[in-house]
Amino acid sequence: MEPPPELREPWALYRALFRQVGPQAADRFYLAEVLPRELEYLKAHHPPLPTYATSLHTLGASPEVPVLVARLLGVRRVFLLASERTEAQAAEVRALLPDLEVHHARIPSDDLEAILHEALRVGRRLEGPLALDMTGGTKVMAAAMALAAERLGADLYYLTSRSAKALRRPVPGSERLVLVRNFGK
Repeated sequence: MEPPPELREPWALYRALFRQVGPQAADRFYLAEVLPRELEYLKAHHPPLPTYATSLHTLGASPEVPVLVARLLGVRRVFLLASERTEAQAAEVRALLPDLEVHHARIPSDDLEAILHEALRVGRRLEGPLALDMTGGTKVMAAAMALAAERLGADLYYLTSRSAKALRRPVPGSERLVLVRNFGK
C-alpha cells in the first residue's frame, strides 16, 4: 500500500534513509518531517473527533502513537503509563508535544492488577473529559486500559493502521483512530 499523494515524497525519503543510513537516522527524519505532515493529513481527511481535556496512554516502543492520538483528540494534558523498557520514550513524547503538559508513571508490563491500579489512580486525578488509548505496550496493558476505561466512565481508543513491516512503521495516512467503546456516555 502506498500513502496518499500528499505523503508520498516524505515517505519515499524515509524509505531511502532507512535502507541507506539505517533506522536511527531514518527515525529522526520520520519524527521531524513525516509525522507532522501525516498529522495534518489525518486531521484534514478524517471525520472530526470529540475533544478531551486529557488523554491517558499505554506507551509502547515508539512515541508516535500517543503523539498522533493526543493531537487528533485535541487534548491539553497527556499522561503516559510506561514500562521500564519503554519509559525512555516518555521524554521523546514530551519533546514532540512541547505545547502540552506531559506526565508519566512507570508500570510493570505484565501485571494486570498493578497496571489497572495505576491507571485508575491516575485517571481519577485527571481533569475530564478523559480519553484512554490502549494502542501502545503489551496485550496485558491494553486489557488493563479497557478495564480502567469502564471503571472511569471514559472513552477508549485504539489507533489502527496498515503496516510496512520491513520499515517498522505504519504506512503514512493509513492510520485511523477507532472509538473502541464509549463508556463515558
